[in-house]
Amino acid sequence: AEAGRAKNELYRVLFAGCGNAVLQGQLNQLFARTSLLRSVTLSSPGRLAESQKEIALLVDALVAKKPQDAWDASLAHVHNAARVLAGVMAQSAVPASQTRRSS
Repeated sequence: AEAGRAKNELYRVLFAGCGNAVLQGQLNQLFARTSLLRSVTLSSPGRLAESQKEIALLVDALVAKKPQDAWDASLAHVHNAARVLAGVMAQSAVPASQTRRSS
């Protein structure tokens, strides 16, 4: 729970620092809409620790004022979360053969 609060605070600070109120509002909406997906991926075994490492790399790049490294860390974080989510969704999907009606 503490990690989730820290991550939410990081996003709040990042969004507030964008310098554009319209963009900040859109980012906040996107963040709210993806909260369920985040909870699904973070409940996957090992994902929380992996996510914390990814966020640490992002923060390090931001503090060092290395925009390319920050971009790369952000992209890796999103891609890894998407990979985990796709795996979770594939495991919970009902095979097409089970969805056909019997005649």
